[in-house]
Amino acid sequence: MTMGECPTRIAGLQRQMDVRGIDAAILTDEANVTYFAGYITEHFFLTRSRTLALIVPAAGEPLAIAPSSHVRDISEQTGLRAIGYDSLRHAPIAQIGAALDDLGARHVGLELGLEQRINMTARDLDRLRRHEHAEFTDISDMVWTLRAVKSPAELSMIERACRIAEQAWARCLPRVRAGDTERDLAAHLAAEIALLGGRVAFLIVTSGIGDFYRSNGAPRDRVLRDGDFVFVDIGVRHNGYHADFNRTFVLGRPSAEQATMQALVKEVSEGAARHLVPGVTAAEVYARVLDDCRAAGLAIRPPGRIGHGVGLGVTEPPHISAEDAMVLAEGVVTTIEPMVERPDALYCAECIYAVSASGGYRLNAGGSALESAG
Repeated sequence: MTMGECPTRIAGLQRQMDVRGIDAAILTDEANVTYFAGYITEHFFLTRSRTLALIVPAAGEPLAIAPSSHVRDISEQTGLRAIGYDSLRHAPIAQIGAALDDLGARHVGLELGLEQRINMTARDLDRLRRHEHAEFTDISDMVWTLRAVKSPAELSMIERACRIAEQAWARCLPRVRAGDTERDLAAHLAAEIALLGGRVAFLIVTSGIGDFYRSNGAPRDRVLRDGDFVFVDIGVRHNGYHADFNRTFVLGRPSAEQATMQALVKEVSEGAARHLVPGVTAAEVYARVLDDCRAAGLAIRPPGRIGHGVGLGVTEPPHISAEDAMVLAEGVVTTIEPMVERPDALYCAECIYAVSASGGYRLNAGGSALESAG
């Protein structure tokens, strides 16, 4: 993890809070707790009966308010002071309120905006608002100002997740045979990822003529047959950070047309590196990659975006789309993944880039050519 960077991150948030006159911030989203406190947990955020609130004051050390069963673990992992509560029915509103009162907080930041989630029920949030005589404001822009630009340590984590995905795939593909199901393929790949020290964030497998609209399809019991085109998309997590990775293959030998189509998508995706320089907006990158697709003769129907940020979230800002005006900076990470959907195939050659002055630096090995199996 990048826990040693947490004090710098907290200080960065506090500087922004000072400018906006915010007395305290309440962070409950898993990625934000990990980013600012360094806390990685296996089960906590999967249960809806518990809330962990990280209270960040305008100055000084943060305080964690957590279930009593997690207080020691949090303190040992993060070095932060943590206090416990025992209710399974409600978020610790009284404890949060007491912490805010101790700080004299009257202007409080919450995760109310872009791709942020408050990890408590709407009713508990209403209780918090009623409990506190404070003004609540959205701090999602402040959080993303910090999280969007990855440090060298964060880039290394994402790159390691990419290597795990690539190595797992290299071990898995030679074992695929006609007669396997999509679920068999997914199980083999997940097992290899685990053996290499990664975790599966998501795993998509789509095959079969007429089914390639399922670009987010869960693996099924469908049997793979000779001649099938198969699309695989995998999210791999390593120490909290993610790789987003896809591959395409054919059971048997791909046709020349199939190989050519995948090669064109790969060329456009890898060529997009030249667009990923500081100062350009995500919307400008979107327009330029679509121009590249048209120049290559690729007819794509972008589903709102052709790339997205990667980090503690498997998707996060920026989004390479017409509506995202975010200005890219050095260290921002994004995928480039235009897709060509046809009734008999889904062509994609996803690349993960870090923005740099000389263009996108690829964190994965690159988009893949169309492979064969069986």
